[in-house]
Amino acid sequence: GCRSNAAAVDHRRRRPPTTISDRRRRLPTTNDTNHHRSSRWMQALAAADFESFFNKYEELEREMSALTMASHSLEVVNQRLATAHSDLYITRKKLRENHERQGIRIARIAACQSSWLFGCTLLQPQLWLRGGVRGKIARQRAKLDREARLE
Repeated sequence: GCRSNAAAVDHRRRRPPTTISDRRRRLPTTNDTNHHRSSRWMQALAAADFESFFNKYEELEREMSALTMASHSLEVVNQRLATAHSDLYITRKKLRENHERQGIRIARIAACQSSWLFGCTLLQPQLWLRGGVRGKIARQRAKLDREARLE
């Protein structure tokens, strides 16, 4: 007698399918006890991992909420910086122009004091009714003092 494969399958012991309630009713064996112990260890390890994971998650969430306003703050600071650079440029330009005007006034005063053409009231009719060369020097010195105070 040769048996067919179907007969061999029939003679095998089949375990009936178990449900969750069947597993709970079973009495623990040695293997089940070891599995239960390792399962508790894995659960404790998993709980520790979850705790550290959630702690890290909460820390990153706090950092993200702090950084959410960072882009807006950076935008505001960059705007203020651009305004400060613009103000600095304008101030430096005014200072440079002021120094140039002061240099011109000093040169005018020196020309009035030393030049035979600009030092003579008779040759400058625009100064005849305005105090002459002395009046021109006094006006230039007043303007020079006013510009020096603006610095």
